[in-house]
Amino acid sequence: MPNLIVTCRALVVALALLAPGAVLAGDATTPGALKIDAAWTPQPPNGAKVGAGYLTILNTGTEPARLIGGSTAIAERMEVHTMKMDGGIMRMRELPDGLLIKPGETVTLKPGADHLMFMGLKAAIAAGETFEATLKFKRAGDVKVTFAVMPLGTRAPATN
Repeated sequence: MPNLIVTCRALVVALALLAPGAVLAGDATTPGALKIDAAWTPQPPNGAKVGAGYLTILNTGTEPARLIGGSTAIAERMEVHTMKMDGGIMRMRELPDGLLIKPGETVTLKPGADHLMFMGLKAAIAAGETFEATLKFKRAGDVKVTFAVMPLGTRAPATN
């Protein structure tokens, strides 16, 4: 009986991943308890070697999740960063232990706060384009997401 339950769960997950709309530009729904929405990045200035990524993560589960990094073909590496005031100066630093998302919590990565950094950009990305990235979570594993590239200087994505 336990094998039948595991098989049914696997079938449900596979069908959900194949369903239209399961992964939209900027959105991803994981087979687990995480929902990722509104993934975007402002177009970096010409010649920039770094870029920033923003998104919203909802943890619908009963266990905490921890975003610990990721990868993308457009950059050498992807790190989780934060920005905090320190002695009257805004400072950015990597979060070496990643970003905690508590059960039932929604965390928004946004300019001037927690965010992703694309380090060592390999090519220019332009407004209107999209690119794939993989977010790495400590327990949930890898989650693929599509980032929408917004015009240079954008501070928040357009909403419907």
